[in-house]
Amino acid sequence: MELARSCSSFCSHSLSVPPPVYARDGGLPPNFAKVVVRVLVQDENDNVPVFARPWYGLEVPESQSPVELCIVRAADADTGPAGDIEYRITAGDPDGDFQLHVSSGALSTSRPLDREQRAGYSLEVVALDRGSPALSSTATVEVTVLDVNDNSPAFSSSSYTIDVSEDAAQGTPVLEVTATDADEGENGKVLYFLSQEARGAFTVDENTGRITT
Repeated sequence: MELARSCSSFCSHSLSVPPPVYARDGGLPPNFAKVVVRVLVQDENDNVPVFARPWYGLEVPESQSPVELCIVRAADADTGPAGDIEYRITAGDPDGDFQLHVSSGALSTSRPLDREQRAGYSLEVVALDRGSPALSSTATVEVTVLDVNDNSPAFSSSSYTIDVSEDAAQGTPVLEVTATDADEGENGKVLYFLSQEARGAFTVDENTGRITT
């Protein structure tokens, strides 16, 4: 005898159904027979995997060696293969910067990340059961890449040439140099200063790069 499993409170196992079933014939005296009926409740894949959290927010410093970031978890109320879950990244990582363990859900970086190349990721993670047909659900993992001071300032030109009159008055504008830094925040803030030998003859505004006599 087979029954379809329709409620998550049942499990796929054999159930003894008391009392036993008897049969008797019509003779005098009658003869009897007894049989024990065991009912196998078969599981159907009628439950989708459910993530513990639908959204994860993570931060990782750029240039860090590959490291485990978190474990995404989902549960499935079905039993057997219908309750076994596989994890996959299905969107948001075209270059393979992350790895997701197929059975444990452990999410790791696969290489050092570069904030100047990409400051953040929005990964789509799918939990897929092994039922037939398979059922799935999706969670989002947002990864922010934190800045590290790994870039030097770069001038817009490697050298500057300017003519200055020998009788130029003090405070005469000479040149304004510009430099940029690919880092962000204080790491990307550029200040200007002169070498020791140029001091006295010229001054430079530390914030603007404007040089005057």
